[in-house]
Amino acid sequence: MNDVVPTIYDVVGITPPRVVNGIPQDSKPFDFIGYSELKAHLEGTVTLAAATKAIAQSTRRYAKRQMTWFRKETLVHWFTGFGDDPAIAAAAEQFVGGQSSSSAASSGGPT
Repeated sequence: MNDVVPTIYDVVGITPPRVVNGIPQDSKPFDFIGYSELKAHLEGTVTLAAATKAIAQSTRRYAKRQMTWFRKETLVHWFTGFGDDPAIAAAAEQFVGGQSSSSAASSGGPT
């Protein structure tokens, strides 16, 4: 997680002009993780290291909330690996194909 944060900081050069160009600072697009932390750094209220640490912590908290939510979803099927792995993609396609066939069969539709 900490390795991603410096990449986010590289985008900071784009952020201040957008604020200056009349987009309100409380606009919904500025609610994303990292914006308020980087804004505080640009305003000089926190160091870059502190902002980076806060972004990483916020990202971990968000990921934890997502996992909590997904665990409650009974229809979610988990695949071990990443979506760009051809074996995982094939397994997902096979799973979805099997689901649509069984759904069609149970609804009386064509298989």
